[in-house]
Parts: sequence; structure tokens; C-alpha cells
Amino acid sequence: MMLWQKTVRESAAGERECEIAALNGSKGFYILNGPINSQTAADFMSAAKYHADRGENMTVCINSPGGEVLAGLAMYDTVQAYPYEITLICTG
Repeated sequence: MMLWQKTVRESAAGERECEIAALNGSKGFYILNGPINSQTAADFMSAAKYHADRGENMTVCINSPGGEVLAGLAMYDTVQAYPYEITLICTG
């Protein structure tokens, strides 16, 4: 069972408590947890394109035991080509 830290999120409707995992993707913040494969790389590249089109910076937390080399290289190339600031935090 995975336990997620909770945070308070403000919106037009007021404040609400939510898990950190529920914020995945909001304001360019992503958590990649688990093995890196072609689906993970495709999702990451789509997210990068989405935020690059909007001129936004990204923060990506990666907790991975490893995975497919070609998928990892595709993600690396995406990071290198990203036109705005991208912060990578690797913990796995």
C-alpha cells in the first residue's frame, strides 16, 4: 500500500485537502513512479509538448528502478530539447 503525503490546494471554490499524487500534471509538476517504458516515455513527451506550447516550466520527479533504454533515451532527448526550464529530481 502506498501512502501519499497530503497538501492543501486552493481554488475558486475554496481550500481542500488532496493527496500529492492528485496534483500530477498541474502547473507542470509530474511524478513518474515505476519502471520507464515506451508508454511512460510517450506520456512524458506529450506532457512536455503541452507545457512547451504554453511557455511553461516543468518539474519532474522520477522514482524508477530502471526500465527500457530506448524509452529512457527518448525522455532524455525530450529534456535536452525542451525550450524552457525543466527541473528533474531523480530519487530511484
